[in-house]
Amino acid sequence: MLHRILLNYLTIRRERNGSRRDLKQFQNKMLRRIVGHAYYNVPYYNAAYKQRQITPDQITSTEKLPLLPILTRGLVEANYPDGMLAQGSLTAATIIRRTTGTTGRALEIVWDSEYCDMMAASKLLLAQAMGTSLFDRTVEVLYAGPLETERTNQNKRSRLRRLLVGPTTTPRLLTFRSKKVAFRKSILEIEEQLRDYHPAAINSRPAYLRRLGVNLKECGRSLQFDKILAGGEVLSTSVRRDLEAFFDSEVFDALGSQELGALGVECREHNGIHLFSDCYAFEFIKDGETASAGEAADLVVTSLYNRAMPLIRYKLGDVVVPERDEECACGLSLPKLREISGRPDDGLQLPGGTQVPVGPVVDRIEEMGFRDYQVLQTGEQAVTVKLVEKQIGDEWTRRLLLYLRSVLGEDVQIKVEQWKEDDIPPKYRPVLRQFSAD
Repeated sequence: MLHRILLNYLTIRRERNGSRRDLKQFQNKMLRRIVGHAYYNVPYYNAAYKQRQITPDQITSTEKLPLLPILTRGLVEANYPDGMLAQGSLTAATIIRRTTGTTGRALEIVWDSEYCDMMAASKLLLAQAMGTSLFDRTVEVLYAGPLETERTNQNKRSRLRRLLVGPTTTPRLLTFRSKKVAFRKSILEIEEQLRDYHPAAINSRPAYLRRLGVNLKECGRSLQFDKILAGGEVLSTSVRRDLEAFFDSEVFDALGSQELGALGVECREHNGIHLFSDCYAFEFIKDGETASAGEAADLVVTSLYNRAMPLIRYKLGDVVVPERDEECACGLSLPKLREISGRPDDGLQLPGGTQVPVGPVVDRIEEMGFRDYQVLQTGEQAVTVKLVEKQIGDEWTRRLLLYLRSVLGEDVQIKVEQWKEDDIPPKYRPVLRQFSAD
């Protein structure tokens, strides 16, 4: 509800601008609360913790989180809904969030009204971290499909009424003048909506925004935004430069997920992604141990809120590189990521099992001038490359094949296919491994 959003806004702003010691104390307090709640009210956690002979009073701080088991997507699917939902959550005001299903079957996550309010407050601060006024017009261009449905009330209500009575989810860039549009519509329709609304800031997937920019350039038209929040996939250096040029915008990288919401954002110093440690506890795991700064690691997240369906030590599936714990010139006390490297399957695998992260691969391919493409590794030495017609040619293809062979070996078998414009999905991964890593 509106008063709770404002209260959360003030609480989060205090924590993010306070000392690191105070932030840590607040984080530990919220962690103890959610772990205790999960133990006594959520069947999955009660059984899993008892099996390990763990009680809530042992989890006194984030340093104790490794005592608890990792929660995977498969475990959520296997135990949902009866094992994952807290007692009484089905009668409370809740919203169902659904993942898009591009990496497998769609996953359902239930958010309670208080969690929605916390996310709304966090998004207010996210917009401010980018230098956006609360009165600026902002737009979120979403991936097509139903992203959430309300359990308690399917009737359409005004935005003010939703904020007053809840539950509601809000655009990624929440201001008092924000809206959502879905890109199941044509690029031309999206362009017309953006031109009519004239937003100061826009949030969408970087690949989709780049395609919008290319379309505008080819048609001799332009759109300008002060700020772009680009999330949902790896933001390569080349695509960042494209977006800056196409829209004359300042571009910000972001980390988030359908399961958990907004997790972090690049600040105006543009030297890393600040993690929202007042809402979550973050762990960086490499080979079962805590990773050091600068090491690529699996991201494990604990939501400090959402009592309807707690996610504790949830393995998000992203590989990230944590930054050293040092002060940022922007003034935020939040920890940072050096980079988001993507998902483990978003990369290439060498004979013997060594994995090549997606980030360097995407950067190298895009330095050669490729944009709308997909590299599918179907075996250790088998690759299918999808390219749009204008990028299929002797020189274009030769350079790309030379690069892939330099990574995977001279014996790699590469098949090139034409990717028709109408066949390019609105959400896709540019580099993807499609065979078992075993």
